[in-house]
Amino acid sequence: ERGIFSRVKPHENFFRVRDENCTVYTGRGAWELKYRYSWLDAYDAGLLGFDYVGDHTFGVNWYLTPYTRLMLEYIHSGINQNQGAGVGDLNIVQMRAQIDF
Repeated sequence: ERGIFSRVKPHENFFRVRDENCTVYTGRGAWELKYRYSWLDAYDAGLLGFDYVGDHTFGVNWYLTPYTRLMLEYIHSGINQNQGAGVGDLNIVQMRAQIDF
């Protein structure tokens, strides 16, 4: 096998149907949990009015089909400023939907 970049293909696509006997059948799609830590040290460059920023990102992706996904992320960003403003935190929640064609 060779390593290639490709789209995620769920084992079963998401679906929800009811038959004539009112039995519901469901496909789950694929789920992905994610975490990322990133940081920027701007003290030496004296840029942007802050010393250091650290971000923690937590998220979940739901692949409904190979061409459709929903993404939800929570980002906590800690900022240490050098302009006398002190320390601050940002909390961000974002959601995206992607249809690839």
